[in-house]
Amino acid sequence: MGKIIGGAILAVIVAVCIALFATYIKYANLGVQYETKLEAVWQENQVVLNTYTAKVQETAQVPDMFKTDLREIVEATFQGRYGEDGSKAVFQFIQEQNLNLDPQLYRQIQQVIESGRNDFQTSQKTLIDVKRSYEQQLGFFWSGLWLDIAGYPKVDLSKYKIVVLNEVAKKFETGEDSVIKLR
Repeated sequence: MGKIIGGAILAVIVAVCIALFATYIKYANLGVQYETKLEAVWQENQVVLNTYTAKVQETAQVPDMFKTDLREIVEATFQGRYGEDGSKAVFQFIQEQNLNLDPQLYRQIQQVIESGRNDFQTSQKTLIDVKRSYEQQLGFFWSGLWLDIAGYPKVDLSKYKIVVLNEVAKKFETGEDSVIKLR
């Protein structure tokens, strides 16, 4: 009878050890998942902001290029039509049809800016959500206990900040807002 009780106690101890080890592995893996996802989302944020910034900078060059090209075309047209010194006529009844800067170029820049901002906002929200979820797991009793035993967090969570304009950061520091001035 003593062997049966001893065997049962040993079986319970082995089962508890296996359960504890499985729990440790589960939460150690959870820590790895969160930290790799945080880093991936952080890098995605950088890619989105970089792409958006490059698109705006490249698109904004087009109106200047168009303006320069337009100037050259107009000058060449007038020189071809009237010569290098211009028209010498006393009276001239010509109605000119000059080319204009296409406002669509500026609308395109606005669209690139708006689209890029929306993409970056989505990327920032994902970062916030992943970080919040990880911090919750770290703060919960059971998962926090096991994540702590496994040595998590292993990264500095303060690295994963959202990106805001200086003016916005100051408003949150002071608690004061102001009217947006367009001009």
